[in-house]
Amino acid sequence: MAVAHGSTASSVLGKSFDAGHKQQTFTEAGWMSSLDSLINKATDATLTQDNWQYNLDVCDKILEDPEQYCSKAIDALRYKLSLKDGNVLLRSLTLLVAIAENCGSRAQQLIATKSFMQLLLSKMRDPQTHREIKTKITTVLAQLDDSFHRDPSLKPVSEAYREVKLSFPQYLAPTKPQKFELKDEDADLRTAIELSLRESQRQQPLPEIPQVEAQPQVQPQAQPQAPAQPQAPAQVQQPQRTFSRVRALYDSFSNDPADLKFHKGDVITVIERVYKDWGKGSLRGVIGLFPFNYVTPLYDPTPEELMQEQLKEQEILSRSADVEKLLVLLTRASNDEESLALTQSEEFKTLYQRVVLIKPELATLIDKYRQRKDDLMDLYGKLKTATISYEEMTDPIKQQQYHYTQQYQQQQVQQQQTGYQPQQVQQQQTGYPQQQVQLQQTGYPQQQQTGQQQVPSQATGNYQQPLNYQQAPYPR
Repeated sequence: MAVAHGSTASSVLGKSFDAGHKQQTFTEAGWMSSLDSLINKATDATLTQDNWQYNLDVCDKILEDPEQYCSKAIDALRYKLSLKDGNVLLRSLTLLVAIAENCGSRAQQLIATKSFMQLLLSKMRDPQTHREIKTKITTVLAQLDDSFHRDPSLKPVSEAYREVKLSFPQYLAPTKPQKFELKDEDADLRTAIELSLRESQRQQPLPEIPQVEAQPQVQPQAQPQAPAQPQAPAQVQQPQRTFSRVRALYDSFSNDPADLKFHKGDVITVIERVYKDWGKGSLRGVIGLFPFNYVTPLYDPTPEELMQEQLKEQEILSRSADVEKLLVLLTRASNDEESLALTQSEEFKTLYQRVVLIKPELATLIDKYRQRKDDLMDLYGKLKTATISYEEMTDPIKQQQYHYTQQYQQQQVQQQQTGYQPQQVQQQQTGYPQQQVQLQQTGYPQQQQTGQQQVPSQATGNYQQPLNYQQAPYPR
């Protein structure tokens, strides 16, 4: 019976161990599936530009358990970088930089391996790799080399970047110009030239017909008059194109905290020109400097261009009925025969060709409104911050507190200048007040001079009823 009981207990323990092991495995699988889903979301082929919120979500997930998740994330990136889809490759390279900068030394060690660097170099050597992807790989290696060069154990990154610079210099980003300050003479000369050009364009005279001056003396023979030259049409002055935003052509990263960090495709709002070849701009609420040779201006659209864009949007939206019709025809084909008959129909082919042409234009329109949404959200955030700051500054309670604070600081300055010390400071320098000193010395406070005094008893030493000075006997 004892043996049977023991075997039953061991079987129960075995079942509980198996259940716990299965639960732990299921939990780890759930975590890994969550990490994989985040990586797939950040490197999705439908993304036409980098989404840094998705990349930061991946980094946050990795930081929950770097020892376990770093290797899984790098393995997932290896698989993504082996694919042929251009959007997946570009998004994966951006995610690689995000992981390298935010996930600690463990992720950096896994990235700075010869096998991973060879994977990137193989893409550079492949003639079928698109130029934009090669440029992106070069930029990523430059950024990783700038971040890893202080650690000798991450040397493979520097070696890979050195090989890229020697073998593929055509894909390197341009060198950033130095920050030369604007001289007063250059600024004045530039301003004068701009004003003169503007004035000459504004007051450009029309071509005049040459006139024969009247001679004081009558000529003996009349000169034949030349045929009148046709008057040249007046030149229509083109409005000067202006811009307040620029689009990044390359990724820019710098260890200088004053420089603005941005990526290719980011739209920067121009604030002012600070140096000769540098400007100050704002991107996602961050203000910093950017080089002019890394950006291209986004000119404000003219009224004619705005009208053309509006007509183009209306034309794209008018195709929605054709898209619905195409989707209905495709969903009605329930078997292979109907599908084959549908694809051979001329009406279906014409409809499909008419609909598929708007796909790139629709993607461009989506990117345009996505960027406009980001601009509006950025503007709303700045306006909200400014409103809160204004309300705090104009709050009467805070204004009164500020007034009291100013008065207190002025009093402190006056006291330091005149050498005056308040009573509390004097007490701290001379010790306790007089009453507290007496308490420490005698153990009881000094009574007021009311004609009564506490007298200790000779036998017990305790205090007795105070005697009146007038009733006390005179000493003999």
